[in-house]
Amino acid sequence: WQTMNEMELESESDKNVFRTFLHGTGFMKVFQDLKTNSVKVYSLDIENMYVPIDARGLQVGESDHVIQIIPLNYSDIVMRKAMEIYKYPDEILPGVGVNYINSIDMKQKLMDTVSGTSMDKKTRRDTYYIGEFYCTYVPKNSLRPIEIIAWMSPNGGRIQRVRLNKDKIRPFADSHAYPYPDRFYSMSFPEKVRNEQEKIDYADKQNTDALDRSISPAGFVDDTDAFDKTRAQRVPGGIYPKGKGNTIDWEPIPAMERGFERQVALIWEQAERKTGIIDVTQGRPSSYGGKTLGEVEIRASRADVRFKSVYKRFERGFD
Repeated sequence: WQTMNEMELESESDKNVFRTFLHGTGFMKVFQDLKTNSVKVYSLDIENMYVPIDARGLQVGESDHVIQIIPLNYSDIVMRKAMEIYKYPDEILPGVGVNYINSIDMKQKLMDTVSGTSMDKKTRRDTYYIGEFYCTYVPKNSLRPIEIIAWMSPNGGRIQRVRLNKDKIRPFADSHAYPYPDRFYSMSFPEKVRNEQEKIDYADKQNTDALDRSISPAGFVDDTDAFDKTRAQRVPGGIYPKGKGNTIDWEPIPAMERGFERQVALIWEQAERKTGIIDVTQGRPSSYGGKTLGEVEIRASRADVRFKSVYKRFERGFD
């Protein structure tokens, strides 16, 4: 009942699918909310999850530890202080998390400039961080490992709480679109099609440059001065003196590339084959192959076989 009525499973699953294709690996967490005392599920940002690179998963036996960095606001800290959850609540300090690096800093500042808001200020001044640490621990003079959960403040440098994980279950699920054979983190969709995207960007630039020359050709007019090619730089629509006379010569227009649109379509077809997300799985009309009903049905069945392998990886996330 909670899954169907209280948990925002559909919206969080959509977030997880988007983040999985964007980053290659997606994370979801099921937990009990302290404020509402209800079970919730959330899609987690990959920048706040730390897993060994050679882990086989997130559960016990698949990875010896999993760390999640949890952002909190001031009200969350006050509530946890009143409930006496942590030993040193005053040492949970605001500021950036352990994942904050230069590239993220530059991206955040650019987003702040575009939106007219300051998420950077909120992250540094108004956001607190707690690290939730799930670990397989072997006590001293013991041969049997135990499962523990520890909470620590990265900026304060304190272990706030430690308890035994009796159920030996970690509340995480991971999703992968294009996995590597020997690594936990998988290939993202942008990385998968990067070669095709670079080709299309280059072809589009070449086509745009040709259109610029066609729309605004350079003109060469008569003048009393001699034309000095070392001082004149051609620009679209530019006018240049070419010496004594009474004529205007226009720059010759290069032949337009007639196969540009076809070239882009073929490159995208290669990208679709690599990713398994072709026109049939997208629900749009087919641009290639046969047009008869039988040929389309055969192509659709073959596409389902390829796309189903990607789809199954998301289903296995909660296994």
